[in-house]
Amino acid sequence: LLAFAALVFLVACGNLATLLLARAVSQREEVAIRVALGARPAVLARTFVTEAFLLSAAGAALGLLITAAGRMTLARLAPRHDALVERISIDWTTVLFVSTLAVVVTLIFGVVPGWRRARAAVADVSHASSTRTTSRGHQRSFRVLVIAQVALSLALVVGGFGLRDSFHRIMSVEAGYDMRDVVAADMLLFVPMTEAVPIIDRVVTTLQNTPGVTAVGLVHSTPLTGKWTFQDSFEVLGTTPAVTTPPISGGFVAYDYFAAMGVPIVAGRSFTRTEFSTSRQRVMIINDIAARRFFPGGDVVGSRIRMNGSVHEIIGVVKGTRDARLDAAPEPQWYQPAMLGSSQIIVRGSGPTAATTELVERVLRESDSRMIVEEVNALETIASESVIERRLAAQLVSAFAITAVVLAGIGLYGVVNFGAMQRQREFGIRLAVGATPMAIVRIIIRQGLSMAAAGIALGVILSLAGADALQSLLFEARAADLSTVSFAAGALILTAALACVRPGWRAASVDPAITLRWRD
Repeated sequence: LLAFAALVFLVACGNLATLLLARAVSQREEVAIRVALGARPAVLARTFVTEAFLLSAAGAALGLLITAAGRMTLARLAPRHDALVERISIDWTTVLFVSTLAVVVTLIFGVVPGWRRARAAVADVSHASSTRTTSRGHQRSFRVLVIAQVALSLALVVGGFGLRDSFHRIMSVEAGYDMRDVVAADMLLFVPMTEAVPIIDRVVTTLQNTPGVTAVGLVHSTPLTGKWTFQDSFEVLGTTPAVTTPPISGGFVAYDYFAAMGVPIVAGRSFTRTEFSTSRQRVMIINDIAARRFFPGGDVVGSRIRMNGSVHEIIGVVKGTRDARLDAAPEPQWYQPAMLGSSQIIVRGSGPTAATTELVERVLRESDSRMIVEEVNALETIASESVIERRLAAQLVSAFAITAVVLAGIGLYGVVNFGAMQRQREFGIRLAVGATPMAIVRIIIRQGLSMAAAGIALGVILSLAGADALQSLLFEARAADLSTVSFAAGALILTAALACVRPGWRAASVDPAITLRWRD
């Protein structure tokens, strides 16, 4: 995000440099008169730097206001992530950084144009330098600035599309479970287990007997919430040589958890009511990834393992799921039967998710006064919030890209419009000798598109150079593929063409007689 913001900042600085350079050209005669009347170049340069500083200071102040408004917008985009929003603050370090940045911009983009204006004025008075040569030098500077802006904008658009494509691929990835019509409720019950088991059983039974509910299960931590996980290694018994696994993640489930989550049972069976209601049953279910990795023989169901000093029998194998993160591949995992006082209830409904959510919340709150219901959410909402930082990054980078394209279009418009004004006499002569207005418009558009094409070529090189750095942040997406680069190039070409239409039409609408008489 910092890198993308810096690129947008450079595009904006390019506009500032273009503006000051254009003023340097337009004020050349005025400044030359001041020098002829005795104004010192140092005093003039200081005036120009002050002008640049006021522009930078106004921009910095406006930037702080936009930041405050953006923070409130971010709070609405991520209402359940207060900690994330709180990390964005406007304190004295932020103000100091922005102020320093404004000073640096002033020094770079204010001192240089100001000093050049002062020196050019002295040259005009003392040496009568060639206006045509100076004008060509300014035109080259304009072209370089616009080409750089277009190149940076294309790199931003390509990177933004890469992040958005990555986010959409994450949201459509095969998680191993069916998130549709599933609601997860986070509950706390601080009572002895002898009292908690009947309460939980009553809640589950009520939900199971409610129309519109197809399956109800319990889990110690809902997938993708990141609340807590257990890790243990186990030893596979009866193998030669002995197989001991590294620490792998596991969880405790009860009732019809796998049916509620839509996790297919590949082999064997699920837990029975007796197994999850008593701790004396030593049974376990593993996923198919653990089965392939640690049981190469193939006969997993009925195998015995030793974990924490106790022998467990594997009674089933389920499909591997993405429980930690959607962008992380499924890993080996084990499940044990247990009912915990602090659990998440998983409910699969057959109706609208909103109705199922309301039903679950009502049943939980009416079940027992000692039960604390923290939150009830659709599993699809939980999955979306698990990648909130990726989503916000994609949205912010997309906003950066759009801003850069708009700034590049404004910069191109300014340069083309300024160039057209400088060539009014030429266009007046062309029209006087028979050129059509459309021919003038084509000249202007051709000039703008040539700068845009050069910027696009440079932007493609920048995108390919930064693709490796961006690739590590993407999920199953390419940082700079052909379709993305083509779309970005097309968008910038269209922006350039639109930016050239009005200056071209104005240049073609001048009256040759008035233009030539005014010049004479």
